[in-house]
Amino acid sequence: MQIERLSRHIGARVSGLDLGTLTPDDRGEIRALLEEHLVLFFTGQALDLHGFHRFGEVVGALEQTPLFKPLAKG
Repeated sequence: MQIERLSRHIGARVSGLDLGTLTPDDRGEIRALLEEHLVLFFTGQALDLHGFHRFGEVVGALEQTPLFKPLAKG
């Protein structure tokens, strides 16, 4: 995994990481990067709906917005 700081204050580009293969064990590292850089851009990703959902679960608790219908799971 490579991290490229985008400015002195905010933002980093993360490459060399497949978000579709993250596990809950990776949560600490991703959260630490997010706390340090505040905004992360993950390059070279091709997540389907299920992969995006799994990534969301690794990063934190998912919440359902009551104003919108949830995306189909399955």
